[in-house]
Amino acid sequence: MRRSSNLRDAAAQIVAESLRPNLEGISRTVTVGESGKITNDFRFHNLLDVIYSHLADAVTGEVIKTCAFAGCGRFFIATNLKRKYCPPPKGQIGEGSCATTDRQRKFRLTNPKEPSGRKGAKNYGRQRLRKTKS
Repeated sequence: MRRSSNLRDAAAQIVAESLRPNLEGISRTVTVGESGKITNDFRFHNLLDVIYSHLADAVTGEVIKTCAFAGCGRFFIATNLKRKYCPPPKGQIGEGSCATTDRQRKFRLTNPKEPSGRKGAKNYGRQRLRKTKS
């Protein structure tokens, strides 16, 4: 049992030593948003910085998920284990467009519109007044 622990510690040390120099290009700042909320801002110099940052998050226990929306498939860091869709763009509060689009698609599949016989929705809910010949 002791040898297994030593091997695990050695492997963790190798991973940490491999990641550390590759994370040096990343800078972190703290900003205050419009709503007064304090947020993290990470600045990357190239794509490898982003990749190593995600790898470090995965190794340290952060959960990296794939967006559940069929049209997206992007990777994101899940701050909540229940989150299935990408977060909203920076500065936007609420949920992202993937979540709302997928929810609307599911709603339309379960609640199809009844055919009304009209073409288009331009005058939906309004009666058109026709001019009559005098």
